[in-house]
Amino acid sequence: MSLTPEAGHSVQLGGQTLVLKGTQGREYLDALVEKVEGRITELALSREGATTLTLALLASLNLADEVAEAQTRNEELDRRLSRLADRLEGLCGKE
Repeated sequence: MSLTPEAGHSVQLGGQTLVLKGTQGREYLDALVEKVEGRITELALSREGATTLTLALLASLNLADEVAEAQTRNEELDRRLSRLADRLEGLCGKE
């Protein structure tokens, strides 16, 4: 995803108008914007007087943390799946 004037999909995020381009389509981009805007709104409720920039940075850190946790879970699931596949291959080879 990149910011480009020629993309033609204008969104509001954190009080700013952004023109977004992405390969997944407008609905996907709108869902991303909604998720980030929701996170900014949540943070604003607990941080009265915080600037939009501060809220956007905190939201990005929160979302980056979620991504890192999801990546860790995916890596563990990949390891477990690999072990199970090895066991299955071992069982099939013993027939």
